[in-house]
This record gives sequence, C-alpha cells and structure tokens, in this order.
Amino acid sequence: SMVLSLSYQGYYNSPAGSQKITVYELNEDISTSGTYYSNSKFVFSPTEIGSRVIAPQTGDTVYQIKMNSAQFPSSFASDQDFQSFFKGIYCVSDTTAPASILYFDLLNANTKLTLYYHTDSLSGISYNFVVSGSCARVNLFNHNFANSIIPSALADTATPQSNLYVQAMSGVKAKI
Repeated sequence: SMVLSLSYQGYYNSPAGSQKITVYELNEDISTSGTYYSNSKFVFSPTEIGSRVIAPQTGDTVYQIKMNSAQFPSSFASDQDFQSFFKGIYCVSDTTAPASILYFDLLNANTKLTLYYHTDSLSGISYNFVVSGSCARVNLFNHNFANSIIPSALADTATPQSNLYVQAMSGVKAKI
C-alpha cells in the first residue's frame, strides 16, 4: 500500500473551510529542467488513486491520504523501473464552501510518499519517497469566474472599462 503525507503549514483566507484533496497518477514526466507555468496542463489518469476531506484545525501538522495501489505490479527490478512506471502524483483541491488556499511544505521531512511492502521473508517494510530540492514539482491554479463580473468585462473589448481587474496565480491581468 501507499500513503501520501503532506506537511500542513496553514491557509490563506479565513476561516479555512473543508476541502477534498483528490490524488491522480501523472501520465507524463515532469522535469526539473522544464519550464512550467501556474496554468500549465498535464496529462494524468482520470482514475482517482486517493482522496481525503481536510478540515484544518489548530495544531494540525500532517495530513495522510491512503492511496489505492491495486494498479501497481507486485515487484520492480530497480528504482528506475519504478520511476519509469510511476511518473508522479497530481493533487486536486475541491471545495464547495467559500474557498481558501491550504498550504503545505513540500520540502518538509514529513511530506513524503510511503510505500509499504513485504518480501517472502520480511513483512512491514516501508520505503519513503521524499520530496527534495532536486524533485520536479509545479503549482497549478484554475479559477472559476462564474457568477462574477469578470467574464463580461473580459468579453467586452470595445467599451473602455472603468475598473481594473488583477489576480495572482494565473488569474486576471490588466492591459493599460
């Protein structure tokens, strides 16, 4: 089995509402030498491999998400074989409550993907895949502007606008 552990650091917006974190398997390599933007698109499997509803509480430090590892072969000949088979994870946050942004410290020693396994002679063995500075990682942001003035303001390019809209994280930018 596999467990994803995320070192929780806090949230932006108050109060932090419940969010469902869903984990998918990446179907393409990402590279530390690649150039990625916060609105990049990645190919990932549509099959959920893990999820958890998180409702942050004061004092929380690590959230664990049990992964469905049924699709994994029973053995790998080498670390390289495993890395070729498993490209990485793609985590999606979903909330129906007023949104907040949870932040996790990916370089914290408590953030890891733990693989639990056994051999013919040993049981209860685990191996941690830790996230380090040499690991490829990307933050992606999608915005839902439904029920806001933004879509109509962006669509009307002929009429001069009296308001200026700016949003970080691959959001709205202004052209003056």
